[in-house]
Amino acid sequence: MTDMISKGPSLVFGASGEQGRVVVEGLVDTGYSPVYAFTRLKHDTYLTDAIGAKLITGDLENPDDVRIALRQTRAQTVYLVTTTALPTEIGQTTGFSAAATAEFQAIVNFFHLLKAVYDEDKLPRHVVLSTRDNVQEVTRKNFEETGDIWIDPLDDGSIVPHYSAKGKGAQYALKYLDDIGDLKLTCLALPFMYSNFLGFFCPLPNEGRTQWVLSASLGEGKVDMMGSADLAAIV
Repeated sequence: MTDMISKGPSLVFGASGEQGRVVVEGLVDTGYSPVYAFTRLKHDTYLTDAIGAKLITGDLENPDDVRIALRQTRAQTVYLVTTTALPTEIGQTTGFSAAATAEFQAIVNFFHLLKAVYDEDKLPRHVVLSTRDNVQEVTRKNFEETGDIWIDPLDDGSIVPHYSAKGKGAQYALKYLDDIGDLKLTCLALPFMYSNFLGFFCPLPNEGRTQWVLSASLGEGKVDMMGSADLAAIV
């Protein structure tokens, strides 16, 4: 077995989540070294001991943490995945818009910091941003064109906030970096993940407990699906 030639350092923001972990694994397996795993956790033996990544403890919403990570790692390959801090109280229909706004702002702030660091070190970087469709915008445009309400908004006006915030953030980032040749951006819009069946769309027993029902209104439409492990190969 020959040693793999290093492709240089890489940096994964959101490394302790489902996506982040598999991306860290993939980067290590394909020869990036060192692979820096940015997470709020102070310890993660799986990332450090099992995979061999270097842990950076920080908060994506803390500009200093992000700036230091970009500066000190000098990673030219960067993966960014964000989360929406949705309300967790059962039946709650407000607070989602605020969560989407916070996530969108975190994405905006990240790319402002990315440019600021680039202005200092002039180091080319390629960022892969995990994103989704801006469902709020798509729904609005559909209503303007057809008069049909595709998806009813929640009480606070938000529509699929954990998708829309990411999509809006990606749209902003593409425009923001458009004229900066050394800062490349790839937006990776993920389909339905198999792991959703363990969370939002977990199978639930019907009233008679004779069948399991998926709480997803998919109708006759077809939905593309993938497992998070496939993400490593894509990135």
